[in-house]
Amino acid sequence: MSLVDDVRRQITERLKELKPLVDEYHQLEAMVAKLDIGAKGAVVTFAESGFPDLAGLLSYIDRLKGAAKLRPDSKMTVSRNWPTPDARLNGAVQLARGLARVAAAGEKRELAAA
Repeated sequence: MSLVDDVRRQITERLKELKPLVDEYHQLEAMVAKLDIGAKGAVVTFAESGFPDLAGLLSYIDRLKGAAKLRPDSKMTVSRNWPTPDARLNGAVQLARGLARVAAAGEKRELAAA
């Protein structure tokens, strides 16, 4: 195997690893209009179309055991202690991944029901 073939194989394997993250990003981009992160938590503003799986979102909020709430204006608040920029970035990533997974699970349920 040549060096070029080996590098090509490594790049292909790495792209396969990254594909789920890219898919999550696109799902999140379609449903979240704004994500405000601060030292005391986050506020998620959903896109005009709303969150695609309301039941899944409510279940996700319930799993956060009182740290998250859905406001009357359809924004979700998450109360957390993120005192440093690194903590806020990590919190934003975890929140985004959680929302993307909930939306993806809702899509799978819809496809299975169809």
